[in-house]
Order: sequence, then structure tokens, then C-alpha cells
Amino acid sequence: MGGTTPVRVDVRIICATNRDLEEMVAKGTFRQDLYYRLRGFVIDVPPLRERTEDVALLAEHFLAVIAKERGTSVKRLTQEAHRLLASHLWRGNVRELENVLRSVSLMADADLIDVDDFADYQELGIGPEGDAVVESAGEQQSHYDAIRSSGISLREFKKQVELECIVKALAEAKGSVTRAAELLGMKRPRLSQLVKEYGITVR
Repeated sequence: MGGTTPVRVDVRIICATNRDLEEMVAKGTFRQDLYYRLRGFVIDVPPLRERTEDVALLAEHFLAVIAKERGTSVKRLTQEAHRLLASHLWRGNVRELENVLRSVSLMADADLIDVDDFADYQELGIGPEGDAVVESAGEQQSHYDAIRSSGISLREFKKQVELECIVKALAEAKGSVTRAAELLGMKRPRLSQLVKEYGITVR
């Protein structure tokens, strides 16, 4: 540090971001000269929720890596567990999937991980008692009709339902996130995360 002698270097810079840098450059929130210095070969990787076919392969990879790190046998997922993971939105992307598997594989008693082992992750669609949430045929048809009539995707419909339930729970709980989480049958940290993601003002 503090030297004055030029030092030749040969480096390759690899950057990753979930921001739209071109848009940021246009708005003046990211330096244009830096953008063009960094922009070489660009690989656009969609979020995990848009490529659910990769979830199973990534899950098997992470379970193998985890087993190697811990010096244990590789745990596997049942077909029901695979379907559960594929249905999740994975807002935290690949890192969230890895962290969930690290936790679940540590606590699972058997070498085969089933749906019940994800009971602590209610946001994946697991009920309070570890049972998968199942709706009646009439309710399913009603929801389907709502999607067809509104012209929105299933993903957007889920977001609308989630947002509506959170807002109503917070109103009933008079702004208490802890109480609202209890009403919704979910953990407070997860609800706090969703409140921030949706930009909900808690009074």
C-alpha cells in the first residue's frame, strides 16, 4: 500500500446483479463509463421462480455438496417434496433454496426427505401441522374462474391473495406484525419480509 511503482496486472472481472443496469444508466443512478467498462459478455440468468425445471437438479446438487461437507450420506427428496419445492416462488432465488435444504437436511431423521420435513417453512404451502394445504374442488374451481376472468397469471393471482390477506391481518391485529403472523399461521420474520417486499406501511 502506498507504493508509487506501476504494477502490471492481468485480471478478468466477473460481476453479478439483479438490477437493470441499462435502466439505471438511463436514470443516472449508475455511472455510464463504468457500465461500458464492465459490459463484455453478458449472461442473462432468469430468477429461479421462472425456471422451476431447474429446482430438482439444483436441489440434488446442493444435497450432495452438503453431505460431502458434513461427511454423511446423501439425503434424497421424495417426489412430493420435489413438487413442493417446484411450486415455491423462491424470492431469495438459488441461495434461499440452498439454505432451506441445509436446514431441512440437518433436522430430517431419515435419509429420505419428505414434505413433513418442511413443516417449519409454511410459506412453501405447508399447513401449521405439517400437512399440505388442500382445498375443496369447489374452492379450486372458484379460484380458477377468478384467474380466467381477470386475465392474470396464477403467479400474480397468488400475489394478490397473499397481499390481501396480509393487509387484512395487519388491520385486524391493529398493526402488530407478531399478532398478524399468528392470525396467518406463519412466522413473524417471514411476514416482516413480505411486508417489506410489498411496501406495506404498518401503523
